[in-house]
Amino acid sequence: MANTIIKGEVTRELEGRIDLMVRSLIDLPRSKLTAMFDHGCVTLNKRPCSNPATRVGVGDRVTVTYDPHQGYSVKKRPWSDRSFTIIHEDDQILVVNKAAGVLTVPTNKEEPNTLLERVSSYLSRKKKNHEAYLIHRLDRGMSGIMVFGKTPQAARHLRTQFDKDQAKRIVLAIVNGAMEADSGTLESRLDTHNNLSRYSTLEQGKGQHAVTHFKVTKRMVDATAVELELVTARRHQARVQLFESGHHVLGDTRYRKENFEHERWDKKRLAMHGMQLTFVHPETGREVSYQSELPISMRKFIRGGKKLE
Repeated sequence: MANTIIKGEVTRELEGRIDLMVRSLIDLPRSKLTAMFDHGCVTLNKRPCSNPATRVGVGDRVTVTYDPHQGYSVKKRPWSDRSFTIIHEDDQILVVNKAAGVLTVPTNKEEPNTLLERVSSYLSRKKKNHEAYLIHRLDRGMSGIMVFGKTPQAARHLRTQFDKDQAKRIVLAIVNGAMEADSGTLESRLDTHNNLSRYSTLEQGKGQHAVTHFKVTKRMVDATAVELELVTARRHQARVQLFESGHHVLGDTRYRKENFEHERWDKKRLAMHGMQLTFVHPETGREVSYQSELPISMRKFIRGGKKLE
């Protein structure tokens, strides 16, 4: 059956959004109008128009070509979320890149839009009430790679690896000043103050054993880029150990010298990014490794920093 073609010219009364112009030509609900744009039924001045919010002015020509017997439906939009991007997904796991400033899970203040909540919302689009299973965490101020389980069995398998520090975690940080050694190991026992800040303790029987290997990747006049391997994964581990060695992470308002701010780092985030995660896949039993590119702010800082001679 032949398509129906309806044409119209925008008048002063119909200036504005093109979907309102289309609605004046075809009396349809808004959802059906959106579907028309999704299926390429609308042209503006003989050019395809897929955005219902496109602005039109007096004299613009709008054409709608459609099959009146076809039930046009809105196409499913690709997932878009400021809190994370997807690196890998299969039936068992979801690997994402967390944005800086996003809480992994709610605190006792019950904050909304945590990463766990947003990832669960994404999974629920495919299967109703499908929840994400938390495996590990990243500090709110840092960005980087994380893995979630999609089934209880996968989650148990992954948690066992992470709880036993069998997963390999690589983090890139930018710290103030010039680190003395090119590589080495930071090792301490971490305890917790009443205000939840962490610190290294020498008191017998106190604290959690924490080990971080480090390797300097670039020395700048006023800062150092350093790659960190978290052999253990204690809360705030690398931040505390770097701070106590005299080189706090840029942007860290909790562990830093009083009132110290780096003139080239004014971002409201930690200069810290989880860039690699390696673990055994819960279904295949094979080791898998995923990488995440440094955020633009960190790349620009490192690229723009004058190299220390």
